[in-house]
Amino acid sequence: MIKFFLRSRKVLGQIALEVVLINVAILLAWFIRYELLITPQAGEFFSQPLVSYAPYAFALTVIAIMIFHNERLYTRARGRKLLDEAYRIANGTTTAILLIMAITFFAQPLVFSRAVYVYTAILATILLTLARWVARITRARRRQLGQGVD
Repeated sequence: MIKFFLRSRKVLGQIALEVVLINVAILLAWFIRYELLITPQAGEFFSQPLVSYAPYAFALTVIAIMIFHNERLYTRARGRKLLDEAYRIANGTTTAILLIMAITFFAQPLVFSRAVYVYTAILATILLTLARWVARITRARRRQLGQGVD
């Protein structure tokens, strides 16, 4: 029972970190698109406030976490390579972004920039993979010190 509680606490911590990182990716994507103006402008340029992307950020976060759960990213598998996790993260992030883009196509919102979604997919994949890499390094170092070994 105690192992289950500790395991579920670790998973919830990982999910919370990934929620934060997905939203950081959205924030950075918005900043790149509207503040740095890296994307070429087509026609008139309408700057959108970050708050207008909040519903899509929420939906993207929920969908991505559900896809990651379905991809078994929250189940630790012995021998799973970082590249396998990076692929699953990229696949889940891309699928979530495509679902959000499909929703925005049918909903016809006033706020829509495909560049923000593309930047979000790239940044979220990088940030989430880096977080997994750091977690692997931390676990390996703790094992070397004899911590976390049952």
